[in-house]
Formats: sequence, structure tokens, C-alpha cells
Amino acid sequence: MNVQTSAGRQALGYIFQVFRYSLYLLLDNSDRPETKIFIERLDDIEVINADDVYQSFQIKHVKTDLTDRSTDLWRTIRVWSEYLQNNETQSSGLLFTIVTTGKAPSSSIASLLRAKSRNEDEAFKRLLEIAQTSTPSLKKFFVPFRNLSPQMQRLLVESIRVIDGVPDISDISDAIKRKFIAVRPENADELYTDLEGWWLSQIIDHLVNDSQNPITLLALLDKINDINDRLKVRSIDDKFFNLPQPDEDPTWDKRRFVQQLKIIDLPYPLIRHAIHNFYRASYLRDWLVNELHLKELEEYDRQLKEEWITYFYSTSVSDGTDEKKCKQFGQSIYNKIQQDVDIPIHPQFTKKYVTRGSYQVLADQQPPEIGWHPKFEEFFREQSDS
Repeated sequence: MNVQTSAGRQALGYIFQVFRYSLYLLLDNSDRPETKIFIERLDDIEVINADDVYQSFQIKHVKTDLTDRSTDLWRTIRVWSEYLQNNETQSSGLLFTIVTTGKAPSSSIASLLRAKSRNEDEAFKRLLEIAQTSTPSLKKFFVPFRNLSPQMQRLLVESIRVIDGVPDISDISDAIKRKFIAVRPENADELYTDLEGWWLSQIIDHLVNDSQNPITLLALLDKINDINDRLKVRSIDDKFFNLPQPDEDPTWDKRRFVQQLKIIDLPYPLIRHAIHNFYRASYLRDWLVNELHLKELEEYDRQLKEEWITYFYSTSVSDGTDEKKCKQFGQSIYNKIQQDVDIPIHPQFTKKYVTRGSYQVLADQQPPEIGWHPKFEEFFREQSDS
């Protein structure tokens, strides 16, 4: 039973230190776009910034305090002492950080090594005193520190930063969400869920490759932007789809796309529906250009026009065809395109109102790029001449 409990705590600690806190750390450096991290190399997590500031993190997901004789404290000091012993020439610019969910008690050595209100002289003095004692449970951790030269001992103490009382595994996700930029509050939970799946795959790839290839902040921010754009698209799609139908009487409407529907005698309920789709598609198209900076609208419209050409010219209409048959032809082409053509404007927009409304946009151009009546071009040419 104790083994199971221990294993469970170890698993929680590992998930916290490697999985969630590494994500938090990278986002915490979002003002330094060249930041990259390594996991399970020297320490639990290593962060390297563009100015080559190297920060090594030991993460402690514990409920115990970081006292002067804490095993967590001295085990960490041993690791860092051994590193300095073997890498004296690479010691410049190092920052060694202990991150713990526990507390650094008042006046403890750890409390003297927080980022603020530091007292390195007192911390150095007390570490040396404790390292000379014969505490059986800590003796093996003292040796590497004692083996350092006085200069390297001092360098180590000056390089240590203690961050205590950090959110635990249950709360760190909220801290991560607070690091999101330009994310709608209602989308934060779903974005975080999707991001965790991607982040896990990044960590697995990183560890499989022996932690040789760093995980970069730029890759993380790109992924967040991708997920955020998808969520924004979905929410905005619903917003425009549910746009109220305008209370407009098409009788006096002089817009070209409405006139095109009138000259084929399309029933007024369908004309009103076309006006609704025109508004929905127009707002959406503007949003895609302004918010997602979509540059493919010309290509999208070209695809729509090619489909229209296929339908419109598939049946020939002679110049002598009477007006009744011309109107029937126009209604037939219009209804087929409205029902059959379905070309998404964006991978996340699948509702047909966008295609249907975009056809109204094309029919509203000056001169119209498409039409329904077989003589629509002649109709608008006469209008412009009059």
C-alpha cells in the first residue's frame, strides 16, 4: 500500500515538474521570443534565453517545507555542486532555481535565497556550517558541496534562486491560462485542453531524442495562435450564422444582387433569405480579412465563379427565347447552385450560408461577376447607359 502511495506521488510530481511547470515556464518568458527549454538533461528543466542566460530548475511537488536540513534542499545542492565541479569553465551566467509547492520557513536558508530580500552572506555561512555536521541522512549530500573550492561554493550560493509556494498540480493550469494572450475567456479552457495534448507530444519527442533538441517558445506560441484562431473561427461562425434576419422589404431594394433575383421572378421569401445570407457572408468575409488576415478570398471567389460557369453555360439559351423561359432558366440555375455548390471559405467554416451569401456578393459587383438571367449582362449594361 505504501509503495502504491509513493508511486502515485512520484507520478504526480513528475507530471507537475516536467509536464505542466515546463509549459508554465516557457510561457513566463513570452517577452523573450528566442527562449528554449530542455527537460531531464542536467536538471528537471533548463531554460536558455537569447542572451544565453542559463537557468536550471529543480521542481519539488511536495507538501513539506524547505527547511535548512531538508533532503530536497541538500539533494539539489549536491546535483549542482557536482555540475560545477565538472564544468567550472561553463559556470558563468548560471542561475540555479529551486521551485517548490512547499514553503521556505521564515529565516530559513531557503528564505534568504529568494529573488527578493536576499542575504547571500548569511545563507553561505549557514550552508557551510551545516555541511560540516555529521547528519547521517544528509552526509552523502554534503560531500560534493564541501569538495568545491571556496570560490565555487560562493558562486553556487550566489546563483541559487528559491521560488516557494507555487501553485500545485491542481492549480498550475489556471496559472498557465492567465499567461494566454488575446484569448477569449470563454475559450481558455478548451484551448488549454488542446494545448496539453500537443505539449505532451512535444515532451515525448524531446525525451525520446535524449533531450538534445530544445522545445522553443516560438513553436509554443505558434501552436497557441493556431488553436486560438480555430476557436475564434468557430465562435464567430456561430455568431454570424445566428445573425437575425433583417426586416427589409425587397420591393424597393435597388442593390444589384436583389435586382438579379427580381428579374427572374424569384419568390420574395427566397429573396429575403438571399438578403440574409448576403449580410451573413459579407460580415464573415470582412472578419476573415481583418482578424485572420485571410488573403485567399480572390481564389475562393474564382472557385465559386468556375462552378457558376459550369452551371450557367451548360444549357444554351438562344436570343429569341421568350422572357418566361429566360426567367425559368434563371430560377433553375439559381436553385441548383444554392443547393449543390458547397465550397468552404476556410477549413473551420462549413455552413453553406457562406457559399450562398458569397454568390450574392459576386452578383452585387459593378458590373456583376455572375448572374442568373441569361441576359443579365445586357440588363445592367442598359441600366448603366440610361
